[in-house]
Amino acid sequence: MIKANTMQETTTKTRNYSLDLLRILACITVILCHTAGSPLIAHHVEPGTLWYNECLFMHSLTRWDIAIFVMLPGFFLLNPKKDVTISAILGKYVMRVLGALIFWSLFYGLTLRKSLYPLGTQEGHFWYLEMIIWVYLSIPILRLVAVNQKLTKYFIYVWLFYQVYTFIGAFVTMPIKIQNMVFANFAGFALLAYHLKTVFVNPEDPKKARRLSHVIYIFGIIGLVVSVASCLISQDEENIFMSFSSPNTIAISVAMFVFAICHPLNLPQRKGEIVENIARCTFGVYLTHIWVLIMIYNRLHRLIQEPIPLVLICVATAFVTGIVVTYFLRKIPFCRKYIV
Repeated sequence: MIKANTMQETTTKTRNYSLDLLRILACITVILCHTAGSPLIAHHVEPGTLWYNECLFMHSLTRWDIAIFVMLPGFFLLNPKKDVTISAILGKYVMRVLGALIFWSLFYGLTLRKSLYPLGTQEGHFWYLEMIIWVYLSIPILRLVAVNQKLTKYFIYVWLFYQVYTFIGAFVTMPIKIQNMVFANFAGFALLAYHLKTVFVNPEDPKKARRLSHVIYIFGIIGLVVSVASCLISQDEENIFMSFSSPNTIAISVAMFVFAICHPLNLPQRKGEIVENIARCTFGVYLTHIWVLIMIYNRLHRLIQEPIPLVLICVATAFVTGIVVTYFLRKIPFCRKYIV
């Protein structure tokens, strides 16, 4: 979600708009997650009712989104052929996220009259900014790993073992407790994305890569079914299968990502520019969408009593509003560099 100009691979002449569309879809999914999940978390509806189950179903479709926002930077920034210095990471990426965190914390604090994050209670979506800062800080180290294919695979295997180990630990007592570290959690998605690039972009054996992609799609579908079923059966939107790093969520994220890189989309210049500009605005949409939802949700709820139309209209309104606000903020150089 940071710096959409990383969506352009510097070593190729043709832009893959599938990755732009994946970023846009992930952004919309984040809004869907927070809109459908709001009545569940706030206990606005009774568990077991049609209202509850429809919101629960929509919410269960969304947990792959954050992984995509980590995989996209990893896909581009870990490329050894791309010149990515520590000073660039700190000045171009980390400072932008810090600037956005400070500005929008003040904005939410002043407009909603809540304690200012990080000094007090936070608007829930700001956790992503903290997390992505650590991911960016780990990029120079991950680049050292990415140049060695065997080391990359070793890192990914260890990372996957950690995810499975902690997942099983939610059901049974494990003999050893492993502390959650940035490398063991979201940063692994970044390295995984680059590894998938080496496997599926210009593969040495296209037929083998195609067969592997089909297996990944099957696991992704199974993962999605597990996510939906776990929510509807448990009547709990925060069950262990809805973790951002549960095996089923990883399967969905990988399937979505592999599909995008295996099916590159080329668009005419005009349409391509529109998609590219929307993708550039997704970070701003992420930052603003909670505020928009707070402003419109209850008002629209009085007019629309059906959950699915209500949620979809809220999502569309928050997304379009965020695009418009971000588009104009990006016209200001300082805001473009540090705010959105």
